Amino acid sequence: MDRLEKQILCISTVCLIFIFLFALYWLPTLPHKESDNEKTGVEAATEMAGTSPQVPTQSMCSEETDAAAPEQETWKISVLNTANGKQKFQFTLEDYIEKYNFLYRLEHDRTWLLPKEEWHRFDSQESPFSDIDTARYEFDPDKNVHSDPDLWAFIDPEDGNLCEVSLGMPEHDWTQWRYEVFQQQCYYTLSVFYPELTAEEVWALFDLLYADAAENEYLSQSDKPDPVTIRFRGDVGCYGFIHSGVIRINVIPVTAELLENFTDGGGSTYGI
Repeated sequence: MDRLEKQILCISTVCLIFIFLFALYWLPTLPHKESDNEKTGVEAATEMAGTSPQVPTQSMCSEETDAAAPEQETWKISVLNTANGKQKFQFTLEDYIEKYNFLYRLEHDRTWLLPKEEWHRFDSQESPFSDIDTARYEFDPDKNVHSDPDLWAFIDPEDGNLCEVSLGMPEHDWTQWRYEVFQQQCYYTLSVFYPELTAEEVWALFDLLYADAAENEYLSQSDKPDPVTIRFRGDVGCYGFIHSGVIRINVIPVTAELLENFTDGGGSTYGI
């Protein structure tokens, strides 16, 4: 083998080693570009409805803990009547946060919702369904990203009891990660208010509410989003809608009289 052939062989060997090292160490770290053809909004999310949520690995609001998860427990949520004949839960925002984080820790060994004091508060806000004058508390998974899924709690400012809970996800800038957060927050919220349901039943309910939302859309911010369908079990009802580009699933207190009046007004009700 002459000198030129040896040089070519040496250069080829070095190139192959470099390519191997690049593929082994640098290629996996390159940023992933999302497909330009990925579906967005209700169309894409509806196809995924009912699948178990993949809890985001990004640290957003809760801290990991080494403490052992508590054992399962049960609770019951009842309804109180207000002075003006409206309904509210006998269940505070603090109760909701405690039960949500309890269920979340059973599976993930950490909490998700922050304490009430770290939520944003907006006074003089009417609850969407019953128009009760409430204080609205807002929780955002990531305070730096406005379009992330949100969680609103409407409470009676006098006694702190919940009047309504609303979970929302903007249709614009839809990503799988945002949808999974929305799924997760809906799943655990429904599990809090319907503690007797199995995981499969909760996911089935989520599917129904998501389908209800797609059929009940209000384009203008000024439109009042009245439900056309209420699904209920015991003293707890829920409904879905789209308001000004935001998909929402809401949980409300119900009574037999309220449901009867709702159907008399043309609405539909279904037991869970």
